[in-house]
Amino acid sequence: THNPLMEQLVPITHNALHESWDALDVTGLLAETTIQDNSLLVGFFRRRDGDGARHAMAAHIRHTINALGLDVSSGKG
Repeated sequence: THNPLMEQLVPITHNALHESWDALDVTGLLAETTIQDNSLLVGFFRRRDGDGARHAMAAHIRHTINALGLDVSSGKG
């Protein structure tokens, strides 16, 4: 994107996620799904499709929650 906030936010988020994955020892578990989800997101970003990006991000978050086996129904991780 050409959004200055996103240009700063993406590397920070990327580093934080990788540190969390390493601490939880789930890097391999999430790698393929995350690559697919990120590829989809980048496609929407390039087309400047905000609705598509929003739905792709929601799907990515659901995929990650499911892969980690988190129960978010009560609002607790």
